Amino acid sequence: MFCDIILKHASATMAGQKASSLFRIPHSLWDQKALVSLLHATQLLCVPVQVSSQSILVYLYDSQLLKNILSQADNRFYLMKLGYSYHPDKALQSLLEKLKKSNSFPHEIGLFLGYPLQDVYSYIENKGQNSLYTGYWKVYHNVKAAKQQFAQYDLCRDLCKRWRQEGASPYEIAQFLKKQKKP
Repeated sequence: MFCDIILKHASATMAGQKASSLFRIPHSLWDQKALVSLLHATQLLCVPVQVSSQSILVYLYDSQLLKNILSQADNRFYLMKLGYSYHPDKALQSLLEKLKKSNSFPHEIGLFLGYPLQDVYSYIENKGQNSLYTGYWKVYHNVKAAKQQFAQYDLCRDLCKRWRQEGASPYEIAQFLKKQKKP
């Protein structure tokens, strides 16, 4: 059950389509041993950022993909304006500290989840209103590209679900997804 939750919420991250995923796992289902095994199979990193008696908020990420996003000049400049470090690793640590200290999410978290900067900026500017489309994030620009990306995420999630129903283990699926990642 634990690994199925991860596959449901992070299959696109596991397949290298998305830099990271943020999701909750019920505290009663948390399985550290299964997490370690699954992470070993994927080479992803996982940080429990908020822990309550009910659930654990998990940030699962591909460090190289995330560094690529945070190193893009526009993204880096925007984050620096908000007080984040120039260095991607330090910027991530600052975000994780913010998440641990608060029950709310800073809007710039979208960049750390791989959302386009224009959509993150427009979300803030429009106070979450007036989006052109809503999927994995609120889309304000380039709806066609966003819909295509959402369809890829959905396909990956649905394939993982089908493979599980057909008897594949979470570790077999993780290994397969890892092999699909582009170098």
